[in-house]
Amino acid sequence: MTRTEDACASEDAFALQRLATQALALWDLGDCVIAPIKIRENAVFRVASRDGRRAVLRIHRLGYHDDAALHSEFEWMQALASAGVEVPRVMKSSAGRPFERVHSDELPAGRQVDVLEWVDGRQLGALESGLDGGEEDIAGRYCTLGGMAARMHNHTSAWRPPAGFRRHSWCEEGIAGDEPLWGRFWELEPLSGSQRRLFERVREAIWTDLRAYGKDDAQFGLIHADLVPENVLVDGERVRVIDFDDAGFGWHLHGIRQRGIAALTVVE
Repeated sequence: MTRTEDACASEDAFALQRLATQALALWDLGDCVIAPIKIRENAVFRVASRDGRRAVLRIHRLGYHDDAALHSEFEWMQALASAGVEVPRVMKSSAGRPFERVHSDELPAGRQVDVLEWVDGRQLGALESGLDGGEEDIAGRYCTLGGMAARMHNHTSAWRPPAGFRRHSWCEEGIAGDEPLWGRFWELEPLSGSQRRLFERVREAIWTDLRAYGKDDAQFGLIHADLVPENVLVDGERVRVIDFDDAGFGWHLHGIRQRGIAALTVVE
């Protein structure tokens, strides 16, 4: 099977669920039932063991992160947890690894697979349906979330990553460089010639402004980079952030404003 055929197979939910079932044998969870939560860039499954334990299994998209970058994601999550920021706990495989690379006949290139503890709560909202709850509840949760984001930013301003730490960068190159992380948006096929020229001018302006903005520790560091309502779980008064897949280096403002958090509570 070619890489192109493998990429097509990765869109097959059944192939991914079979891979998830195969991968679970590498974790000491006993007899389990799995069900898909979402299949987008990554495939995420709910895992329920017969003895009542719950977890989340994540199959990573092909080629987005190398193994070093995935190790680095878990290192930052562990550092945040040590600093009092509630994040999902990584459940190591039976071999003691935070993730495994699993292959199948349908997906011969293999996928990185990890398992994280289940986090109770309901999503703050969804892209399709909007935010959940009344205005007062939503405002209170966003205030709490802003405080959590501030603690994360303050932590990363002081934290020094270990040797070999590697994550992608949402800097001017990652957003508007020659090969941005999410592709050359000014070359999308549906764009007309005039639209492409407009996007090229916009790209140049973004690159220039971001280049001049600066990257000192007070404004640039590790950010979650995907604080959409789906990645915020509310459980009573507790608000927790999940899904650090897009986490990388970037401006703190990017991690807040881009995802619609209107208020940032500064934590001393």
